[in-house]
Amino acid sequence: MSAVAKKKTKTAEIKPWINTLAYWFSATDRQLDLGLRTTLHCAVTGDKPAFFLPPDMANNQPDNLSYLHRLAAGHNCRLIEDRRSIDIKPLIEQRSDGVSPMMQATIQLLQQTGMKGRNIKPAFPNRLNDNGIHVPLPELIDLAVRVVEDGKRVVVLPNPTLVELLGGDTHPIIGYAANIHAGDDRVTVAYFDSPKYRAVGYRSGNQYVNHVLLGGGPAHKPEVWAAEQTLLESNARFQLYRSQKRSFDMGLLSVAQFINL
Repeated sequence: MSAVAKKKTKTAEIKPWINTLAYWFSATDRQLDLGLRTTLHCAVTGDKPAFFLPPDMANNQPDNLSYLHRLAAGHNCRLIEDRRSIDIKPLIEQRSDGVSPMMQATIQLLQQTGMKGRNIKPAFPNRLNDNGIHVPLPELIDLAVRVVEDGKRVVVLPNPTLVELLGGDTHPIIGYAANIHAGDDRVTVAYFDSPKYRAVGYRSGNQYVNHVLLGGGPAHKPEVWAAEQTLLESNARFQLYRSQKRSFDMGLLSVAQFINL
């Protein structure tokens, strides 16, 4: 077979989803501007998911609000822009054991994939230990691209808690993990991928830091990646990253989980 024929019959390589996310980030300055960060709460109003926003975003965070309007418009979500008169309790406080289904699902997934720890449980409070290694999320996404290329690959079926969280989705979850350099430190980075669940995380000493990626993308085409049920279990952080072209500003809606090992 000639070289030309071989070229014609070669199957085009499909890039992993995380590569696309890293590509979007490459156009931004990646700076964490606190003025471009927002905490959102989600609930159902009138049979539609709704994001409850901080008050007076139109004046205080107009760019964030503009991005979230585009996100909501494209995915049949409501935005409720003033929650001062609405009693919204964090979902985690509504559960007798204090552990949300999203946290339970993550812990069970880590156990399924062989994460070692004598007593894996949620960190309280939900934050990085004082001596922990901090890896900014854009950098962690870049590391995940390398892990997909060179790391160990496993395929697991979602546990029952995760299936419920994903609205009944039972697609296998592909996990990747590798020890990799992050600055001056060497950490274990993991990436989980399925049609309705995407998360990237790393081990920092006796903690695992996990970021569940719910939605985002460039400002001209924001998307929701998670199942509706997942959104309803989320008190999420939204961060807007600047680009030289405003239409390519990058937004990311995610939940940070800190787990003691």
